[in-house]
Amino acid sequence: MTELELYKFHEETFKPIYADLIAILGSKPEQIAFELEAALSHIAVAKTNDELYEKNIEKAYGHLQRASLDAVKIMWLEYRQRAEKIILDPDMRAFASKASESELVIKYQKAELTAINARKKELNNTGNDPSASISEYYEAAQLFSEIITLIDPEKVAKLTRFKSKYKTKEVAISFLVGVISSGFAALMLA
Repeated sequence: MTELELYKFHEETFKPIYADLIAILGSKPEQIAFELEAALSHIAVAKTNDELYEKNIEKAYGHLQRASLDAVKIMWLEYRQRAEKIILDPDMRAFASKASESELVIKYQKAELTAINARKKELNNTGNDPSASISEYYEAAQLFSEIITLIDPEKVAKLTRFKSKYKTKEVAISFLVGVISSGFAALMLA
């Protein structure tokens, strides 16, 4: 591992993933900051101690790989949770989507399978290559993201209003039926 390769990994792999993650979450996850701090410390040691240069560049690269993997997994989980809310809500799938229900389910299943394969690849490369599964996790995140983009926010707002009105009417009718039933029962017992 050379210093140039470390910087190239930062620019081409870590930075785009981290930028996407911050845009999605609206914040910077703490565990990524810890990994970046560790990487920077190793770079500082490498630059100030020639005898430890190579070893510390390798360690910095390891921390940057871990930061990248953590970032992409956080992104994948965030998108997965958002997509799962859509998939598990039959009304959302049926009435607020720009796609058919079957298309949404197929996309969800493909994203899940991609994530499973990423996890297997990560486990098979534990201790060897932490970044081996980054692209698969990123692909899974993007597939879950596609599901989210198929939901029309305007339709969601209309559906939410409709459900709220329906629930209010349901509660009011239940209350009236209860009052009438109680009144009728009181008359019968009197």
